[in-house]
Amino acid sequence: MTLLLSCSLCIFLVLFCGELFREKYSLIPDTPMKVPPVIFAGFLIPLILTSTFRYGFIDTFAYKIMYQNACSWDYIDSSPWGVERGWLIFLHILNFFSKSPKLLFFLSALLINGSVVFLISRYSGDPILSLLLYFSFSYLDTNNGIRQFSAAAIVLFAMALLLRCKKKNWVLFFIAVAAAAQFHCTAWICLPIALAVSGKILNWKVLFAAATGILLCIFTEYISDFSGIFPGGFKYEHYIRMKNGMGLPRAIITGFLPLLLLGFYFFRTGKAENPPPEESAMLFNLLFLNSVFSLMGMQMQYWARLQFYTAFSLYVFLPELTAASLGNNRRNRIARIITVFCALIFFGVNLCKNWSYGTLEDFYWDTGL
Repeated sequence: MTLLLSCSLCIFLVLFCGELFREKYSLIPDTPMKVPPVIFAGFLIPLILTSTFRYGFIDTFAYKIMYQNACSWDYIDSSPWGVERGWLIFLHILNFFSKSPKLLFFLSALLINGSVVFLISRYSGDPILSLLLYFSFSYLDTNNGIRQFSAAAIVLFAMALLLRCKKKNWVLFFIAVAAAAQFHCTAWICLPIALAVSGKILNWKVLFAAATGILLCIFTEYISDFSGIFPGGFKYEHYIRMKNGMGLPRAIITGFLPLLLLGFYFFRTGKAENPPPEESAMLFNLLFLNSVFSLMGMQMQYWARLQFYTAFSLYVFLPELTAASLGNNRRNRIARIITVFCALIFFGVNLCKNWSYGTLEDFYWDTGL
């Protein structure tokens, strides 16, 4: 717990310095919002160090065992825990460089956190707020399920290609998804998600995808009989029977409230004579699906975990969404304060929940290499 609190203090200090810079820089007329690279570096370093030198957190111990045994091809051929072969081969390669699982934790932390910070630096209109949202909502979770988060990170880097809205980038995106699926086969679902979110705001593909997901959620008790239709098939069937932890607070803050802002944004810009650019339309649609996944996560854990692939839209697009929805500097400032308050409340509640579950008992500094 001390390790995580120390990390939090470093992060809040970096973001506070970034906020001072933002306030000073925003006084310059007609100047786009920018944050110096040192802020992004100062944000990333504590996260990477914390994740690398943690002793354990939920499935961390399974990955330690997996890493240490992956030096053997017999172990890889045995498909332990039903893990994808590509992930085990990746661990096997890392063993040539170090026998310590710390190398895995370092590289996965660099990949996972770096992918989100990269997208925030390129597309967020308020990077400081976006970084705070990511740290408050998702960072702790990235220390668990690092295989799926690593797969998501590969997809996120490729998502930057799609946001450029060039058709040739779809080939590269498909290759990236195929590579990510070797780590966690649920990455394949990013292909239909990407197809759905491309195009106009709330196009029929997005609405169809959301309606299909909600129907699957409503008829959860029948889904286990057809779980082969999901990426990963029966391998991840247990997620279908699980409900998302911290479901209601998470659904309200990361699902319901963004949906309200999406509604305001849609009626202000979606039907305007000059529609928003394709980049904003894609982020809008991604955030819409992310909110749907969040609300559905209260019923079905499988869908909540799909937010690994879409949650970045919440961090990147929420500042622009708030500004465009409210359309008033004073209201935007108030909304920003409320957003920061909600993020900190969520972070605190999440810490308390994990503490009560006993999952933070092993989250302490471990320099053993």
